[in-house]
Amino acid sequence: MSGGAAQAITGHRDHHATGCPGNLYSRVISGEVNPGGGPLPHPGVIFRQSPVTVHASVATWQYRMNSAHGYGLAVDGQYGPDSDAACRSFQSRRGLAVDGLVGPATWRATFAQGSARRGG
Repeated sequence: MSGGAAQAITGHRDHHATGCPGNLYSRVISGEVNPGGGPLPHPGVIFRQSPVTVHASVATWQYRMNSAHGYGLAVDGQYGPDSDAACRSFQSRRGLAVDGLVGPATWRATFAQGSARRGG
């Protein structure tokens, strides 16, 4: 890769100081808005618990799991036991392979438009 592009979903203020008010920042970081349009693409990193995946896009996934699906994950960018359990529950409810891995299929289901919040 060239040009110093980030390997995660970030805002420009994550890389240098800016005077931009950042009205869209939280919506971009949460995955609610894809600056390129369309569904938010998979970041190319498969999240797993062992070894624990630590990546900025894990925080984006955790935020979306909380906001769109009603989970209560810590948004810390670390795919630990709580994230793994939430992923397995989500995969089961969505009819996906229950493997605890956030790959392209689980990512797409997480960020699908009109996603319903989980009950209970």
